[in-house]
Amino acid sequence: MSSTSGNVTYLPFRYCYDVSPQCPVENTIYGYYPNIGANCFFAAFFFVSSWSLAQSQSHIHAFSLVDGPDGGNQTKNPKTKQMAAALQLYAGIRYKTWTYLLAMFLGCIDQAIGYIGRVMLHNNPFDTAGFQIQICCLILGPAFNSAAIYLVLKHVTLCFGPEYSRIRPKRYTWIFITGDLISLVIQAVGGGMAATSMDNQSRQRVGDDLMMAGIAFQVATLSFFAVAALTYVIKRYRAPAPLPAEAKMFMASTKFRLFAMGLVVAFTCIFIRCVYRIVEMAGGWGNPIMQSEIPFIVLDGTMVTVATIVQTVLHPGWCFPRLSSGYVVPAADSHPGTFRDEEGELETLEKTKKDGNDTPDHNPEFS
Repeated sequence: MSSTSGNVTYLPFRYCYDVSPQCPVENTIYGYYPNIGANCFFAAFFFVSSWSLAQSQSHIHAFSLVDGPDGGNQTKNPKTKQMAAALQLYAGIRYKTWTYLLAMFLGCIDQAIGYIGRVMLHNNPFDTAGFQIQICCLILGPAFNSAAIYLVLKHVTLCFGPEYSRIRPKRYTWIFITGDLISLVIQAVGGGMAATSMDNQSRQRVGDDLMMAGIAFQVATLSFFAVAALTYVIKRYRAPAPLPAEAKMFMASTKFRLFAMGLVVAFTCIFIRCVYRIVEMAGGWGNPIMQSEIPFIVLDGTMVTVATIVQTVLHPGWCFPRLSSGYVVPAADSHPGTFRDEEGELETLEKTKKDGNDTPDHNPEFS
């Protein structure tokens, strides 16, 4: 139904296609023109980050990936600079942290497209396509950042001692990525319903509830991850057994220590963003929190930006290369027949004699 204020009759939202005296910007869901500068910055940043992530793969094989105690590289290929261009294509195929790259790349692209949707809303706050793009993409994007964080814990436990983990290292990836996928599906369904039900308040409310449920599930998964990681760190710290040689080498590396701190920062930023989104949606569409852009810029855009910067600059390829299949186990921690599978997990092949023949017995460690 239309409403009247003074001598002006306001049209229902579904009949508004552009800002006019009958369709003021205050009557939109957000109630404002999204800031063009901030949203253009975020869109550009995430597009550049996606390119940087892809390009970062080409530098991984250029240098030895573990620092010595003095913070410098232990070995360095003198021909690397001349080979950089050729490695652009080669490293993309050869380097195998594909899951980490895929998660971060999808997250950055998702965010960039979402902010393009907000730029469209700046030009026309009633733009249905712009609203649908930004609500779907910006809701889903940070889940990919979370997935990239989850991928690291398995390799940390394998490096520092899997016997101190309450969960088998291989299961970390399955448990947390599955949780992330469930939250993604719930958020995607909710976002789709909300974005396509502008003239159906009950259906839109269901979509809103589903998005909140998906984000709440993501927060629960993040919380479980934090407990699992903290439990492992405390148990390993209190253990009387010395660190393996490989772990000592990483602990002596400034890059690895920065990487560990960066993971905490990225995790905290994504967690804050998720909590903000739950609070924002709890009041329904067009509530005062949703109609205030500054909290959105600070608690959503900035938080995801900081997390992405940390996860891009402190890339595991050069800070914690255990995720790479090209990484070689240090000699002190190696065993005959040691190799790494596609995700970089340590496995061994032990040969036993059966019936007078040497028969390989595949026995994956800690799997």
